[in-house]
Amino acid sequence: MRLHKYTPNFEGMHWKDIVVMDEDALEAKGVAALGARRKMLKTFEVVRKKMGINDPAGAPAASA
Repeated sequence: MRLHKYTPNFEGMHWKDIVVMDEDALEAKGVAALGARRKMLKTFEVVRKKMGINDPAGAPAASA
């Protein structure tokens, strides 16, 4: 996905906290590029579905 440069932005976070982040939270964590945020949000949605984690309250589903 070529998003490895953002790894340090999430150090110390548990994966379950990461996959429920929304666009604003990602931007606050330093993911400024819109394309990168969209890729992450799509991946987070897939992970939440596979792991049976509910969507964050009030967050719209990532669209294609």
